[in-house]
Amino acid sequence: MNRRPRQSRLVGKQERITIVRTLDDYSRVVAVRAIAYIDGQDCPFDEEFDGNDFCAMHLIGWLGDEPAACLRVRFFSDFVKLERLAVRPDCRGSTLAFRLVRHALRLSARKGYRYAYGHAQSGLEDFWSRFGARPIGELGAFEFSGRRYTEMMVELPAHNEAIRIGADPLVIIRPEGEWDKPGILEPKPATEPVEAAESATELVMSGDLAPEAATLATPESQPDGTSTAEIATPADDAAVPERWTADLQAAWRAFFEPQPSAQQHAA
Repeated sequence: MNRRPRQSRLVGKQERITIVRTLDDYSRVVAVRAIAYIDGQDCPFDEEFDGNDFCAMHLIGWLGDEPAACLRVRFFSDFVKLERLAVRPDCRGSTLAFRLVRHALRLSARKGYRYAYGHAQSGLEDFWSRFGARPIGELGAFEFSGRRYTEMMVELPAHNEAIRIGADPLVIIRPEGEWDKPGILEPKPATEPVEAAESATELVMSGDLAPEAATLATPESQPDGTSTAEIATPADDAAVPERWTADLQAAWRAFFEPQPSAQQHAA
């Protein structure tokens, strides 16, 4: 019996694309592909999950907070291969398929690739042509897993900030796709809140300041003229940046937790 996809409660919600970074996100990819291909196209499990998932980048398309689509990108010598584009049947009124492909092409260009390659299922060539894809190869249409496909290729524009050898090494080690944002491994400049945390710890140890009152302590004279009393009271705790509180906690740990001896360091 043919089942007609129900209209999703999600269509119309905000659409966004993210890169898979956790096993939880990968499980969402598995769920979407299982719905679209194993259930929707009767694809065997071993063909759908073909051993290439853990050597690829995956993108998720979201409707609101629900995973609704996905795409896999594999990287070769001078081209990327786009594959496993899947959209849940009840979410096909969205534009996620277009957003996923565009996002993948932009990421690939930023990584320095000039060509994207894929296998368009018969009848979907026009979809890929909207991104500039054109048929290639001498085979014309070919067949695998009981379906016909056409080889297609997109020529990508050269990116002015493509990441290559010679780029800032700190940019290269940033999380995939977040090359314009400082990463966790980058040095952080020293700031006054760190010094304030050390001062607060000294006061706690001397007995002049109770730990519960030391949510935030800053030097008496602030660059903007604000007094310590105006910003260091417990009533203002909700406005305290989390980073400042973390600095204070780290300072406390440094003083109160036992430190390894020189012999332990040597071991």
